[in-house]
Amino acid sequence: MPRKEKKPDRKRAIRVRKRREFIPSAEPPWTAPFKVVCSECYDEFVVTPKEGVETMTCPSCDHGAKAPSEEFLRKLGHYKRAERKKLILAIAFFGIMFILGLVWLFLMVNEAAYLGNRTMHYSFAAALALCFVLIIYFAAGYESRKYDVYF
Repeated sequence: MPRKEKKPDRKRAIRVRKRREFIPSAEPPWTAPFKVVCSECYDEFVVTPKEGVETMTCPSCDHGAKAPSEEFLRKLGHYKRAERKKLILAIAFFGIMFILGLVWLFLMVNEAAYLGNRTMHYSFAAALALCFVLIIYFAAGYESRKYDVYF
């Protein structure tokens, strides 16, 4: 008697599916030098993408590999730009938080300003807390979007 085939579990199929990002084809490829990690000796070196180069080799162990394709450079550019954007936003919010902290400190030292309007001081504290949360958010986003290249 033939055995009935089980239908795949829909919930499991949805959970197993990986998130795929859409990378527009109009996005320019990465042209700046980038770090590459050799998969044999784990040595890190810098590669500059050039047209016409078909292979690249590790300077430490002479492990060879095919040069990155145009599609790979486009994907690398997409991820590196997103990574850089998160880092710049985290640094910008750190600068804003630092300046707000200095202003708040100078207002706290000035006794007339401290006694005049106490809600102003709570608004500075709230703004500092918001900046701190945004720094953590963008720094975690930067770290989670790190794109390392191995060959």
